[in-house]
Amino acid sequence: MRHSTAEDKVDVTVETPVETTDRQAAGEGLVVATGDDGMARTEMPTSTITTTLLEDEGKSGVNVEEEEVEEGPLQPTADQLEVEQTTADQPEVEQTTLEAEQMKPLHDLQAERDKLSLRNSQLLLQLLHHICRKAPNEPHALHGTTDISELEQRYLKLLDTVENLARQHCSDSELHLQQAIDLHQQSQEKVEQVEREWKAWAEARCEATVATLSRTLGRRTALAQAERLGEAMQKGEDDLGINLTLDEGINLIDFEQLKIENHTYSKKIEERDEELLKLRKKISSTLQVLSHVKEKLQFVQVENQAKRDRLVQAQVVVDQGRDILTRTKQARDALRADNLRLRRRCSLLGNATLLRDFEEKVDAYKVLEEQLEMLKRRHAELSVRGAGVKRIRQMR
Repeated sequence: MRHSTAEDKVDVTVETPVETTDRQAAGEGLVVATGDDGMARTEMPTSTITTTLLEDEGKSGVNVEEEEVEEGPLQPTADQLEVEQTTADQPEVEQTTLEAEQMKPLHDLQAERDKLSLRNSQLLLQLLHHICRKAPNEPHALHGTTDISELEQRYLKLLDTVENLARQHCSDSELHLQQAIDLHQQSQEKVEQVEREWKAWAEARCEATVATLSRTLGRRTALAQAERLGEAMQKGEDDLGINLTLDEGINLIDFEQLKIENHTYSKKIEERDEELLKLRKKISSTLQVLSHVKEKLQFVQVENQAKRDRLVQAQVVVDQGRDILTRTKQARDALRADNLRLRRRCSLLGNATLLRDFEEKVDAYKVLEEQLEMLKRRHAELSVRGAGVKRIRQMR
């Protein structure tokens, strides 16, 4: 079964005897743990084991009491009722425990995802510092106008170089190991050939010694003398063989140590290759995000340029409005001065109270004139009537 997150591409392999899904594993309260050997193992939480033991104990207690009930009276006892109530409450406790255990692997995976995201950001920052440190004299190394495509090509070339060097190191290690094995086999063959030739030479020498000594000392004495010389030579050869064996053992130990170191380095190279593959995947996703960001940046730059053009046009309109406003203020000041001068020349025009009083006086004057005219006409009529009356009186 394999747990994976879409963002960090973290694969955790869980070896179980029965194939189950993620939800089944979470429902059964399984905890995914990663060991030192890189393999993930499924562990059952302690709370689940305790609950299972309690259930087993409860079940066994119920069975015992059922047997006692069968042997005793048929009426249920208080202990049996309490056990039945505990058995009825157990599913709720188990459901709560299972819900808590189901969320634990999810929290663990989320924490691991956050750690890997943080590690990804740190690696990207280290990569940026490394590129800036490699090219400190370039004008675009520390500015916003960095040629991203060129940096990407350089980074990909460096990754290819590292991968080629790792592959070459692995092939060289295998070649050297094979050469060492071949040389060891050749040395063993040479040693066996030397031993065979040495035995043949020792036999020939013994025969020559016996033949030489038998001429002067006799056959038996020559054989005894040859045996003593052979034993002395054999002792020397044994001492020499022990020294050679010790040297060969030391060389073999060194060879085994080198073999172990080579195997360790091979494992480290494989781990680095896996990390490199993960980094490449992350770099590809980062490059996609970077391309989207570049497109967004270009769109924003075009939008900013359009807004700058509109701002320039608005600035021109504002300048024109300022000129018009200045001329309007000047005209206002001139009109205000003329108004003040006219007010000084026409004092009544500037005083509403006097104007109102003047209008009232004029209206009253007109009324009085009308009354005067009426009185004059009345006086004339009365005068005419009085003259007529006087004439009538005089005529009488």
